Amino acid sequence: MTNIDRQHIGLEIGAEYKLTSKIKLTAAASVGEYIFTSRPLVTISRDNSADDYVKDRVVYIKNYYVTGSPQIAGTIGIGYQSTKYWNFDLNVNGFARNYLSMNPDRRTEEAVKDVYKYGESTLFSKIVDQEKLPDAITVDFSAGKSFRFNNGAFLRVNLNMGNILNNTNFRSGGFENSRFDFEDKNVDKFPPRYFYAYGLNYNLNIAYVFPK
Repeated sequence: MTNIDRQHIGLEIGAEYKLTSKIKLTAAASVGEYIFTSRPLVTISRDNSADDYVKDRVVYIKNYYVTGSPQIAGTIGIGYQSTKYWNFDLNVNGFARNYLSMNPDRRTEEAVKDVYKYGESTLFSKIVDQEKLPDAITVDFSAGKSFRFNNGAFLRVNLNMGNILNNTNFRSGGFENSRFDFEDKNVDKFPPRYFYAYGLNYNLNIAYVFPK
């Protein structure tokens, strides 16, 4: 594809507030509007052929959403820092307005040509609409402890746990199949592929700092 223009507009904000000398609240959010601002031209070539199968076909994706990340994301957390060298943090994360990557061929005149002949009033929308992925929430937890030895050395132990609610239905992204049924306009003939976030995951880090 050529003549691809995009517009990225957004706002990011973060804040931290100490409830006490040991407890703090944190929050961060990102809100964006990432869209295509042009109608690209697509050229399709056949394998083992010098000729173009399609030349400069107009793709009508102006004002469709750019994919790859959610348009809205945020986190709220609480943390505790002990004077005895241990701490923990708990964060709730939210993701919204994430969209499936599109097959350009479905947003062309050829894809919806004579669509009224198929007797389904919603078929046009099924072909050209961009799929919005379900909103999702995850929860993360981390804890750490430091040990100080008489010789001045430190031992640091950190446990990080992601998605502790084991939300395996979180669709983090995906893409439509590059093939399309131009003959029967069956949008389910070549189903899309989805990416899913990891379920419960964790790692343990241990670091030893030698004395100076």
